[in-house]
Amino acid sequence: MTTSAQSQPAAPVGLSQFPITVLLVDDQLIIGEAVRRMIADESDITFHFCNDPARAIETAQTVRPTVILQDLVMPDVDGMMLVRFYRADPALRDTPLIVLSSKEEPVVKAEAFACGANDYLVKLPDKIELLARIRYHSSAYIRLLERNEANAALAASRQRLADEMSAAAQYLMSLFPQPTPKPVALDWRYVPSADLGGDAFGYDWLDDDRLALYMLDVTGHGLASALLSVSIMNVLRSRSLPNADFRDPAQVLGGLNDAFPGEAYGDKFFTIWYGVYCRSTG
Repeated sequence: MTTSAQSQPAAPVGLSQFPITVLLVDDQLIIGEAVRRMIADESDITFHFCNDPARAIETAQTVRPTVILQDLVMPDVDGMMLVRFYRADPALRDTPLIVLSSKEEPVVKAEAFACGANDYLVKLPDKIELLARIRYHSSAYIRLLERNEANAALAASRQRLADEMSAAAQYLMSLFPQPTPKPVALDWRYVPSADLGGDAFGYDWLDDDRLALYMLDVTGHGLASALLSVSIMNVLRSRSLPNADFRDPAQVLGGLNDAFPGEAYGDKFFTIWYGVYCRSTG
């Protein structure tokens, strides 16, 4: 039989994402009630009691305590073996563990620490001492949980950013023209850098005789540089500069200069080479 008692609801939202949660594993109901009464007036501590050692691991996995109080002498299940099981479980291996013993025995204490216990108390301990140790061990464990959560969030954020940068790079690549062997042999090689940048190039036929070629580089690295590069590429591909003859490089460069002022694009500027090859004259 397993019983669970709670002195009060979890800590209010905003105080801590991980409230102090105690799990007592002891086969004696009288011990469970005594510890519950010690904790009952502490509004920041949630209490759970398991009097069936066979279900101790399952209960701990469910309630996710910030500290476990583990009795060493119980029927059917050896308390020291339970300590080893806690430390073998990935979800519980870092949970602070205070073993409870009926007497002060240096050999037993040494074995408990060797198995992975964090602390040792002779039951029943003084209320002030018990609460102090619960808060001490829980505080350190909660800081560990918060660090782990922050690191996981940071890793997820970095992965999302990497995915977005990869998608942007793929889109930029999709704008590049296909190599072609004729009527003019055109080929290129893409060598990626560590960071997404604003480098781009292109070529397309203006008519049967004239081929426009261009290469540009936007200052800086990152998504902003790549997006500005894409915008310029789209203007060149669609020939959408107002009043510009794309057969005249001077008109194209002047039109781009007017259409993309640096102050309107985060003070980013770009350099571009734009040329027109006339096939009939070479």
